[in-house]
Amino acid sequence: MAIEYFRDHAVVPIAGPIDHGSIDEIIGVIRFLREHCFYDRICLSVSSGGGEFVAFERLLDLIDELRADGVRVDTVAAGTIGGTAAHLLSLGDVRSARRRCRLRYSPFSVSETQDVDAYTAAGMATVLGDFDARMVSRLAERGVEAAKTAKKRKKTEDFHEMDWVVISRLLEAVDRRSEKTSEARQAASKRLRKLLDRSASDAASLAGIYRALFAIDGTISPALARELFLIDDVGRKHRQVRKGRGPAVRVPEWSALWPDGRVEEQYLLRHTLILGETGSGKTVSGVMPLVRGMLSAPGGVGCALIVDPKRELLGTVRDLADDVRLIEPSGPDRRASVLNLFSAPHWDVDEDIEAGRIAEAARKILVRSAELSTGETAAVWAGLIKGDSRHGYWDREGGALAALALALALAVIARRSEIFAGADAPPSIRDAPGSVRAALGAFALEAGFLEPQREIERILATALEKAAGAHSERENLNGRTLQERFDDALDEGRELVLKRLLEQVGQSGEADADEFDVDRDLTANVFSFMSSGRNRLRQKVRELALNAQADESGLAAGWWESLAAEIKAAEIYADNARFRSGFDALDDEVRATPESFDRESVAARVRACSLVELEGGRVRPAPNVMALGQLVLDHFLKPAQVESRTDRYGNRTGTSEIGLPASALAEALAPLFDDRAEPVWSEVARWESLAGGKRQRAPEHYTSILAIAHQALRDFGASAPAWTLYFGVEPYWQWLVREGSADVVDFADAVDADEGCRVWVVQPKLGGGREVLVAKAMKAAFFEAVLGNEARATGVKKPLVGYVADEFHRFVTSGEGHGEQGFLDTCRSFRAFCALATQSVASIEHTLAASGGNAEQNRAAISVLLNNVGTKLFFRTTDEGTIQRIRSLCPSVPDRPRVVDVRPPSTLAPGECYAVLPDGRFERRQLAPFRRSESDSATGESDTASPKPPVRPRPPKATVIPLENFQGDF
Repeated sequence: MAIEYFRDHAVVPIAGPIDHGSIDEIIGVIRFLREHCFYDRICLSVSSGGGEFVAFERLLDLIDELRADGVRVDTVAAGTIGGTAAHLLSLGDVRSARRRCRLRYSPFSVSETQDVDAYTAAGMATVLGDFDARMVSRLAERGVEAAKTAKKRKKTEDFHEMDWVVISRLLEAVDRRSEKTSEARQAASKRLRKLLDRSASDAASLAGIYRALFAIDGTISPALARELFLIDDVGRKHRQVRKGRGPAVRVPEWSALWPDGRVEEQYLLRHTLILGETGSGKTVSGVMPLVRGMLSAPGGVGCALIVDPKRELLGTVRDLADDVRLIEPSGPDRRASVLNLFSAPHWDVDEDIEAGRIAEAARKILVRSAELSTGETAAVWAGLIKGDSRHGYWDREGGALAALALALALAVIARRSEIFAGADAPPSIRDAPGSVRAALGAFALEAGFLEPQREIERILATALEKAAGAHSERENLNGRTLQERFDDALDEGRELVLKRLLEQVGQSGEADADEFDVDRDLTANVFSFMSSGRNRLRQKVRELALNAQADESGLAAGWWESLAAEIKAAEIYADNARFRSGFDALDDEVRATPESFDRESVAARVRACSLVELEGGRVRPAPNVMALGQLVLDHFLKPAQVESRTDRYGNRTGTSEIGLPASALAEALAPLFDDRAEPVWSEVARWESLAGGKRQRAPEHYTSILAIAHQALRDFGASAPAWTLYFGVEPYWQWLVREGSADVVDFADAVDADEGCRVWVVQPKLGGGREVLVAKAMKAAFFEAVLGNEARATGVKKPLVGYVADEFHRFVTSGEGHGEQGFLDTCRSFRAFCALATQSVASIEHTLAASGGNAEQNRAAISVLLNNVGTKLFFRTTDEGTIQRIRSLCPSVPDRPRVVDVRPPSTLAPGECYAVLPDGRFERRQLAPFRRSESDSATGESDTASPKPPVRPRPPKATVIPLENFQGDF
């Protein structure tokens, strides 16, 4: 017996004669469906000519038993039926018949029996008569019930020819009046309708009509059976989807799945997964229609993050959303949109840095990056994944060294105002080796916060030179400047050069004639001077001349005015409000009491004007702290020959020792922090003991760990993430927030908004690279903003928010908080939904395997993800894992092959899919392809599309000062 299993009911076929053998099988099947399959609705599909009334009575007893237990038993006529089968049809809870069926109602009978005598025949007649009476009464009661609930009946015009014969004989039998068959059928139909209307509320009257019908023993159509209240409906009723009454988005291309393409909000919030290979139509029939629907619906999404690696969705988004933010990690304007990965409260490290817990802050940064990058080093060190036993040591040690690099970078950033205070810097900084101070200068330039000070140094040097030159011009002798006189002296003979040089230099008392041995070969001395020391001595003479011309009270007349005029004409004076304020105060002070200042003190005070707060000035564009950590690895944690010094523990080191510059850096920084930073300095000492040695090269053990430490930082230090993703500690990031010079991505603000529609479209390259990391980070920040919104968490109704990702297997993660499987499970209560499109289940498995974790964990993550998606659309695929997933969702029928075996997913046409829907349906449907509106231009952009948001101006490119000019004090 071919039973049909559906989500909410099962269909049991009843074909052939109804006898004890067939009824036993039917009763057994029905009991199985109720007791083992727990169906509350069973439909009997009847296509039988009838049979023994005794067998039929057994089936009626079972139906009555089921109804008493709350089970609904429906009946449907699937062919020509008669006798007991027709009575069974009319006794169902919901009764229907196909239009071409024919029904014959007649008194009950028994099978042919041999050796029937008069006594037996009389007994059988009594039994049959009694059963006929009971069945007629029961049918009449069921007819009265149907008449009460029947909708207003329209005039029937679809009676069959044989129906008119039965109607004529029925009217004649009931009304006791003859009716010529030639009379108008309309009059007969009207008389029948009046007769039934009078009898519909009286079971006895309706029973009289049925007895007359049974006596006629004629065949009637379903139309007449419905007119007589013997069935409820004509025609096969397709399973209709309930029309939604609540908020919905309209996706016209999905009309085959939902009436009018209306996807109710309750189903949209159950999420959507679209799978299919390239060219199957998953984007054009799945993703693009849904994006247009969610953005064009009344009261649609309040904000959305759309990952669009194939660059097919941006045009549609711009057509419909007023505020569209494009993020291209590798585009020319990649710095136009930046994100703070520590925007979530639980990631904030400001308090740790302020308290001096820089090691803890560095750990948080590395853990955050390890959650999103594909590198195993940081993930193993952070305990996020279990490393391979052969490489676990190297990964853990490499992660520890990377964390130390980040901690040192944070230490320099946190104390930058003290470190780069020039003459006012703490003694530990001033006494640091020149190589360390040079490396600090390189780091500061990369970090972006030294540029204002370097600009001041350059301007001050230029202003001093011009002021000195102007002073020399005014104090010239015989119409020639001191410089010109000196140049003339250099060009004259050897004796004259020596004589005039001694005269000029000796005026300041800075030189002694003994330095030049007049008895020696003057030719050799002057030649050496002319070739190597001419410019140096020329500058020295210039400075000495400036000092020589200063009067006893301090500065020479007009010297400060010239210097102040040059500085006030510089760009830094106009751009840097803090420097301008400090310099103006100094200007007033010098002009009021010039006698209390000499040249050196004034120059130091000018330099100090920019150091009130370094971050208050113009900040040079700089990458994130992970990129700065790589710089620390190169400058401070790379083994080198260290200078002779005494370390912080009092041990003297030799000049030939190979060690870490970070040791000297730790000595310089330690006095600037309290004991809470001690773990960092201890860690430096540990690594120096491993890297150092009185050899000409560092141990290979340490250099191998150093290479692995670079791997822990390289993903976020690469170009695209370094200039897009920040951690909230960088001076450049703080400047961006303060000055508003870039589009700072703020998911939290958009998620909390009560109106408006802001959409971010991320377009990473499909070829891979670090652009994928940017997309993962954007997704993680978006998820955290949704789940961290207090208003949504407490049930305050906010606009929907959506996450749409095409080719999302490239960006899938499985970590807590930012993994899709966890977000799908919880975000529905926050009024957030996801629409994910991918090629196959194998594609997801491959990405998760590459990002760490064992196979069992990855399979569990995929199962959780798929289980939390209500709408699954499977387009053409040959992936075995995806096909098995479809098989597990496809309804099965015993002794019949599954539909996915008969019509495999590999045979689906473009746009055709197997659909698993949140209301329990499993269907195979053809979806329409996406069509842009007629107003869209031929280029694919809408004529009325919103223009791209203007790119905010970026800070001007800073002048790079050669590092050799930065060897001394700051």
